[in-house]
Order: sequence, then C-alpha cells, then structure tokens
Amino acid sequence: MALLAAQVSGCALLAGPGPAPTTYDLTARAGGNLGRTGAQLAVREPRAIQLLDSERIVFRPSAENATYYGDAQWTDRLPKLIEAQLVESFAQGGVRTISRTTDGLNVDYQLMTELRDFSVMDGPGGQVARVAIYAQLVADTEGRALSGELFVAEAAVKGSDTPAGVAALNEALGSALTGVVRWTLRRI
Repeated sequence: MALLAAQVSGCALLAGPGPAPTTYDLTARAGGNLGRTGAQLAVREPRAIQLLDSERIVFRPSAENATYYGDAQWTDRLPKLIEAQLVESFAQGGVRTISRTTDGLNVDYQLMTELRDFSVMDGPGGQVARVAIYAQLVADTEGRALSGELFVAEAAVKGSDTPAGVAALNEALGSALTGVVRWTLRRI
C-alpha cells in the first residue's frame, strides 16, 4: 500500500504545475475635463485588507463569502496598481505636480486612500463589479486631515468569463477615479 501511495504521489510530481494564470492590468483612468490646479499633490499607496492586498482577483459568490478567480491574476499587487492609476488620472486631470509619497517631494497635499472593495459579486440581476475607495485629503505642511469621502461605483458584468469580470472592474474603477479626482480638485 505504501508503495502504491509513493507511485501515485510520484506521478503527481511528474505531471508538473497547471497552466499559468492569465495576467490582467488595470486600464481605467478618470475621464472628462475635471479642472486644473497649481497645487502639488502626493498620492499614497492605498491601504487594503489582506483579501485585496494581493495579485489575485476577488470574486464574491455572496456577501459573506469571498474567493479568487483561479485562472487569473493582476500584474502586481492591487493597491500598487490603484496607486498608479490615481497618479496617472491626476496627471491627466490637471494637477501641476503629482507624485507618490515615496518620492519624498515637498508637496501641498497628500491623498490617502483605502481600498474597501474591488470585486465581482453575484447578485439577483447577474454579476456586478464593485469598487469602493475611501479618500482623505491631508494638508501636508500641517498633517491636518481636511476632508474625506467614500466613492463607490458598480458596473454590470457583460458575460460569464474572467475577461468580462475584469472589463467591468475597469469600468467601475474609471467611475470611482473620476469621482476621486473631481472631489480632490475642488478642495485643493
């Protein structure tokens, strides 16, 4: 019996790993003419719970349960990708000087964010991508929190495969980023 178990486990080792997951990137940016400012802004990498702080793409079969798409991953940790999209959105949106807090520049304001949801969920009307980002604006010279706001966006998933879920997440992210950029530009 022990010999049979050794042979079976040896066969499993010879089979090798399964296919590599497909890698997806975020392509969403804030859209439209959102305004201009001469203020200098630094964006901090979003905080996130462990479920979201990875390269894995979250799927929620119900509000209480979360799992990951087994055949897919992001190109990097999700908070790092969101930070890059925020920086790019502000650069395109009219901020004179935009940087990351890790760049060490003296700036007028910092935008601190928390990623509260970034998942595809099963719902009564079909699957929905949901993005929730809490943003807080801080006066960098004083370290004083000026204002905070929660931005939530949803997009219907048009299909049942992973690419359809990723496309809906990008659509919802674009709406959330537009809200964050517009809100920030009105305050600085």
